Amino acid sequence: GYTPNHAVHQLHRNKMALAASSRGTHQVMIRVALHHLKPEGKSGTVLVGNIECDVSIALNVTLTELRSIACNQLDSLWAEWSHNHSLSLHSLEMHKSPKMLLYDPRQPSLNADEPVLREFFLRATAKDPIPKFFANARVSVLLVMTNMQFQDVLLWQEQQENVCPSSSLIKHC
Repeated sequence: GYTPNHAVHQLHRNKMALAASSRGTHQVMIRVALHHLKPEGKSGTVLVGNIECDVSIALNVTLTELRSIACNQLDSLWAEWSHNHSLSLHSLEMHKSPKMLLYDPRQPSLNADEPVLREFFLRATAKDPIPKFFANARVSVLLVMTNMQFQDVLLWQEQQENVCPSSSLIKHC
């Protein structure tokens, strides 16, 4: 009871799997956010302000491109929340949530031109070794500052508030 389509199923399946896992221009949605480390002795990170956003990005983006996009997306939110603090987002470590270090500012060229998101959206299973594209994978990329940097920013904010009391009409002093 097989139809003629069964004869070409494997060929068609392999062609589709190759197309799904090739260096095509899949767009994926990721969340980028700014976090700070918890105080000494505590593990984990905490969202800074409400500095996060979803970004549509090419699946084959390199580490350097991803870092640039993440910083650019968060820069204006950071400037507003921090009252234009001088800390550059480009100086921070970049992690894939929760704890995978993607970029270390002390080793800027390490894997800089490697595609960085593919492993999170393409997966093989025990039943099928051909990687499949999972568009709905949840991936968060965090720029992470130290707790000391965060405390400096809070102090800066407090000093700016004293110089220029916050008002909904006044954006920048």
